[in-house]
Amino acid sequence: MKELLKTLFIIRQNPDTLLDYVVNIVRDMEKFKDSLVSEEGLMFLKGIAKTAYDQGLYDVAEYFYDMAMDVCRDIRGENSLDCAILYNDAALVQERKGNIESAKILYRRCLRILKKQVGKNHPFTKIVKRNLSSLK
Repeated sequence: MKELLKTLFIIRQNPDTLLDYVVNIVRDMEKFKDSLVSEEGLMFLKGIAKTAYDQGLYDVAEYFYDMAMDVCRDIRGENSLDCAILYNDAALVQERKGNIESAKILYRRCLRILKKQVGKNHPFTKIVKRNLSSLK
């Protein structure tokens, strides 16, 4: 797992290497699958997803956010704040891809968790509400 985290650091320093790395890791995903269901694996998946999003590689970001959400549900539970943040981030990806209905579903999941965990008046809850209401 330390190698994965080192690789993530290198990618964050040189984002041009992301696509090559993603092609290799997806090809070898079976090798890493078990080690990804951990705190370190979750951090790795979130980092790759965020880097892909920042680089405009929305299909890649979607793939890794989906994996991160699965791992997050497994290790932290469906109603954790970390899952809520991932739902929000995945909704942003869906917005960028033009998948408005998918984005709405993800924002609603995020809001459901946030209202339970931090309340309806929390600043992040308000941001997600605004994001959802801005969708047409």
